[in-house]
Amino acid sequence: HAVDLALELGGVRTLPRVVPLFQDPEEWVRHHVVGCMGEYGDQSVVDLLLATLRSDPDAGVRGQAAYALGHVGAPRAVPG
Repeated sequence: HAVDLALELGGVRTLPRVVPLFQDPEEWVRHHVVGCMGEYGDQSVVDLLLATLRSDPDAGVRGQAAYALGHVGAPRAVPG
């Protein structure tokens, strides 16, 4: 819930504090944070989402990355 609240209150200014959680050892944390990027992320996270889509060991996290890429709306996300 802290991630949701931080992103809701701080918007894209909060991304530098949230992005490191893409590497959290817990899949549920990565799943949640990556999914939040669809709602709160901007084009600055596209490369990170593409990398997550290609390499995260958890299929659910990869699915969330695809979802988030679709909602960020960056043209360079299309190949992903």
